Amino acid sequence: YKKQNVNLDWIWEPGQTSAARWFYEWESWDRTYRDVKRSNEHTGGASWDWVNRGGWGLHALMQHSRRRPEQYDPDYFLASFPAGTGLFALPQLPGLRRLDLAARTRNYGTVSLQAPATESLTVSAAYTVDRAFFEESRYGDLYDLNDSVSCDFSYLLAPAVSLFAD
Repeated sequence: YKKQNVNLDWIWEPGQTSAARWFYEWESWDRTYRDVKRSNEHTGGASWDWVNRGGWGLHALMQHSRRRPEQYDPDYFLASFPAGTGLFALPQLPGLRRLDLAARTRNYGTVSLQAPATESLTVSAAYTVDRAFFEESRYGDLYDLNDSVSCDFSYLLAPAVSLFAD
């Protein structure tokens, strides 16, 4: 395979405690021996970071992406399986799209808050939303909806040593 990327970032720092970022990413794959010979994915988004001198911080990110495969050949695997393979015939279904190659629209967002609990302990919490829609699939996964919550702890033992738990 051959993979090509282009990333464009514009970062604005209005002060020492915050930064805004706007970005665009393009990713192209050219593959051999796969059901998708070529695909393109375009992603755009924005993020904002704020941290004060006391250790409090806020991070927010939103992005939207679209992947469009070209030359999708769902019958690629037909030559790989002999006739009458029973359960193994599932990859041969022409409407079934592989998630790593399928056309999709994806919306992703996360927000996290960092708080100093003590002089050595920092606690952060995050909420993430991830929505992927596979509009061109007739069956199989039509969408992938994820919500997640996380909590992190960081404890500074010494200036060069810290412990981290997630």
